[in-house]
Amino acid sequence: MTDGPSPPIEYEPLRPGRGAARLIRVGAFSAVIADLALLAAIFIWNGGRNWGPFLSPPVTDSWAHPIAAVSLPFGLVGIFASGVGVLRPSAVAWKVVAALASSGYLIGVVCVVIFGLL
Repeated sequence: MTDGPSPPIEYEPLRPGRGAARLIRVGAFSAVIADLALLAAIFIWNGGRNWGPFLSPPVTDSWAHPIAAVSLPFGLVGIFASGVGVLRPSAVAWKVVAALASSGYLIGVVCVVIFGLL
């Protein structure tokens, strides 16, 4: 009872986990890859049908559907990793890139389904 007041407890600031920065980067990169693959598939499909007979490009329109199918797993990984990574502590720039790339992929898929781009 004769001791002085107890010293205040100093808390350490919360540090981000080891995988926080890695997760948002994986989400951003895979969403960007999915965006580019989906755009390439749309361009190949529509360009091959319209300009293929005149230009005889090295990539035919039969490649469009497999490229779009490859973009689907990348897009799903990008959407989920970006969604989880946005909620975890990491750099704001990566969060913005991941959110924009994931939303761009979702908008692209919705446009493909609604407008029949593939």
